[in-house]
Amino acid sequence: MSNPIIQQRSKHQPQGFTCEPIAVTSEIVSLMQPIAVSPFASSSRRSQGGSGNESVAYPIGSRRRLAVTLIEVVFSIGVILIGLVGLMSILPLAGHRAQDSIDFSVGAAVADSVADEILARDLISSGTLALADGITAFTRTTQNVGGTDFVFVEPFCVDPLLIADRPIQTESGTPSSGSFNAAVFPMFGAVSDPLLNPSTANSLATTGFANQPRMARLGLPALGLTANQRLEVARTLVERFDDINFVRPKDRSLPASLNGLTAVSNGVEFGRSVPTGEYSWIVTVDPDQTSRYASMSVVVLRNRDRVTEFPNDDTVEPASNIQSERLAYVANSVGFTGGSGGQVTLLWTGNITPNLRSNDWVMLSRTLRPTTSPASPLAQRQVHRWYRVVSTDAEAQRLVPTSDTEVDGITVPSSSGRTGTEVWKRTVMLSGPDWAFDASPHSGGNFATYATIMDGVVSVTERTISLADF
Repeated sequence: MSNPIIQQRSKHQPQGFTCEPIAVTSEIVSLMQPIAVSPFASSSRRSQGGSGNESVAYPIGSRRRLAVTLIEVVFSIGVILIGLVGLMSILPLAGHRAQDSIDFSVGAAVADSVADEILARDLISSGTLALADGITAFTRTTQNVGGTDFVFVEPFCVDPLLIADRPIQTESGTPSSGSFNAAVFPMFGAVSDPLLNPSTANSLATTGFANQPRMARLGLPALGLTANQRLEVARTLVERFDDINFVRPKDRSLPASLNGLTAVSNGVEFGRSVPTGEYSWIVTVDPDQTSRYASMSVVVLRNRDRVTEFPNDDTVEPASNIQSERLAYVANSVGFTGGSGGQVTLLWTGNITPNLRSNDWVMLSRTLRPTTSPASPLAQRQVHRWYRVVSTDAEAQRLVPTSDTEVDGITVPSSSGRTGTEVWKRTVMLSGPDWAFDASPHSGGNFATYATIMDGVVSVTERTISLADF
């Protein structure tokens, strides 16, 4: 029987040519099988030597696809949404980190500038600073112990802005309600219980917390100026003038304009620019009682919360209490040797917010135990140092004390009315100089360590200065 393929090929041969029979092998047969094409290829092709279309059979499951299914669209949208949610979750953290980097650079520059200006103006001197009343000059203290006069300089805080615009109090130098006192830093009386609501009178009735370390809060002398004039002078000194306050109109083709004060003198207008007040400063000075030198710390703050009046008695809501300065009791210390800082547990009243995060700053304070006999102001002195918060526990613990002498296993001085109140507890890691904690802080006096938490601190720069002008 003749091979039809060979016959077909011979039928289309040109004349004059002969075709020899070809043996059909398995390799040739396999080459002549239908070729599987892509699902997206054409479903028909023109036959060789013919005029019609021949259908090519596709394998099962290789149908041509012209679109995606609804399930695939839903899954794709879900994947995109998950990615967007993850991206949005890191935006606040990225914003905090960006702001921290700005604060670090700006804070260091402001601190160096302030320190140079203070030394140039000779601001740290008895003739330049005044107590909270704005009249009494701040000078060395003379104290007679055992028939001997001891002359020394007490620790102090230079805070012109708050002294120029003091919170409302009934009497100068005494708290108006609770344990608040703007004449000292931090703004709590020396017998204030840090574990009780500072806006209540109960926080003052605590003998176990008596004689706490405090700094005198100083400002500029009044010099016959009005309250508004004193505030303007303080702002001129404290706020940065290169932090200009300008307004950009919605129409970007128009130039920006500076905000400022304008006055008229003899028909001629004049004025000056007004800074935004975003960055300001205070200075804490801790004298060395055995020499003429002291440690000066320039504390730079961002968006400082100005206290205009103290809250009324029995303020329950934490947000209504003073937040700019908080007082905490320090316990369970670990480390603080070798200049690497250490870890402590902080306790403070539940009527103040527990906000505290890394890169915040706290000031540790304590009274040193006398080492000489008889005791003298030179031996029993206060010490204050600033520390940066390296890390904190995830969330503050809200505790309800069941005893007036203990909080979550931590022994504290006895205080009436503490049972049933709320106390915040936080474990923090601090970076800073070495610190000596007293083994028996309430034996023979009050030698415990206290922490001042100040909101808005972005930088602290220390320098050694001379107190020869006092």
